Formats: sequence, structure tokens, C-alpha cells
Amino acid sequence: MWTRSFTLYFGARTISLLGDAMMPVASALAIGKVYGIAGVGYVLAIWTASAVLVMLFGGVVADRIGARRLMIGADVVRVVTQGVVAVAFLDGAPPYALLLVMAFLSGTAAGMFEPGVNGMVSLVARDPQRANATLKIAEAVTHLAGPALAGVLIVVAGPVFVYTVDAATFLVSGVCLLLVRVTVPRPQPSDVLSDLRRGWEEFKARSWMWSVILVWVFWGVLVVGPYVPLSSQVIGADYGWVMATLGLGTVLGGLVAIRLRPRRPLAAGAVALSGYVAMPLTVALGLPCRS
Repeated sequence: MWTRSFTLYFGARTISLLGDAMMPVASALAIGKVYGIAGVGYVLAIWTASAVLVMLFGGVVADRIGARRLMIGADVVRVVTQGVVAVAFLDGAPPYALLLVMAFLSGTAAGMFEPGVNGMVSLVARDPQRANATLKIAEAVTHLAGPALAGVLIVVAGPVFVYTVDAATFLVSGVCLLLVRVTVPRPQPSDVLSDLRRGWEEFKARSWMWSVILVWVFWGVLVVGPYVPLSSQVIGADYGWVMATLGLGTVLGGLVAIRLRPRRPLAAGAVALSGYVAMPLTVALGLPCRS
């Protein structure tokens, strides 16, 4: 499985996920210190909204120009946005409008990056199932390491350094993708509106898919959205370690999921996710969070 192409793709995907995992903690601690809870909330909301909206078109664009090119372009944009924010923090308090614009551009790039992820696996790996499992483990590990790394860097070196490191992760990802050599089949002639319409019909035909996505939309708006800025203010500098612990739970949960074979895996996952209620409940009740 570890061919040159897959190794480079694995490195690109892993380092990019690390940058993604660092971003919420870096934003919550750095921006929250200057603009408070509301300031963090608006920045993360714009990032998330732009990413979700662009994902609707990302797959169509990837089919036309190639997933690898689209992902490289997305990495280049994020190198610029995170670098601009790093420079802006040199003065201590960057203009809030600049943070909002950079969040929009960074979220747009993230939305363009994701549709190409799964499409690339079959091009770089002879065994896509094993490759996807390996990538999922790497994703869980970055969810463990990214928040802790961002939290430590914010405390030790400040926001300028952490945003510079974040930009560097996307630079490394782009270089790795640039070195990948894949043969992309020529797409069939079609127009964007027809592809979007056909994709929408397939999406509507699968009730389990759109119902789960609808639940996750409400989850993001009503739970994750408020939780990130609120908990970062309540917990303080230890917020990165708390999120790293969440990543550790994700790793352990993934290992359990490999062993268990429930008859209804989606339902089993939904039931297991109910354990997450403890995290926002801790913040809501004002329970002690500091060590």
C-alpha cells in the first residue's frame, strides 16, 4: 500500500488535518483574548458557513480540473490567509474585518479541498479500503495532537507563531500533493447545472443521508458553534489540552469501532455520540474545568 504516491498523499492529508485541528483552538484563544466570545463566534461561523456552501460545488469543480489541482489550490489559499493573520497579529490587535475576510477565504478553501479527498484515494492506492482506514487513524491522531499543539504554542510563543505554523502545515501539504503523480481520466462533457441537479436528486433519494446531515447542521449551529468560544473562555489556557483529550477519545473510539460490527452501524454511532453531552453540559453548569 505504501507506494510513493500514497505516502506523499498520506503526508499531505495528515499535515493538512493537523492544520485544520489547530485552527479552532488558535482562533478561540488568540481572537478571544482581543475580541471576546462574540468575536470568536462570528469568525468561526463565517469559516464554517463558507466551507459548507462551497462543498456543494467542490465536487463538480474537482471533476473538471482534477481533485489534485483543486486541493493544491486550496492549500495555497490557506497558506496566504493564515500567513496574513500571523502578520496582522504582530501589532497585537488585528483589524476584526480582516479576520472575518480571512476566515471566509480560509473556509472557502477548506470547502474546495474536502471533495477531492476521497476521489484521490482510489488514484493513489491499490487497496482503497485499507488506505481509507489508515487515513482515518491519522485523522484521529491529528484531532488529538492539533488542539494540544495550538494551545501550547499560543501560551509559549503567542498567536503570531501558531498562525505561522498553521500556514506551514498547508504549505507542506501543497508540496506533497504537487509531487504526487496520478493519471486522471478525462471527464465526460456536461454542464455544471446538470451535474448539480443530478447530485441533488441522488441526495434526496437517500433519506438516511439527508436526515443525518440535517442533524449535524443543527449540531454544529446549536452545540459546537456556541461551545467552542464559550468553553475557551471558561477553561482558559488549558482549552487546547481539553480538546486534545477529546481527540484521544476519538482515537479510542475508532479502535473500538474497528473491533465491533453492529448490525446498524449508523444507529450505533448515533447512540455512542450521546456521551458527548458531558462536554457542553460542563460549560453550561459552570462546573470546575481547571486543573
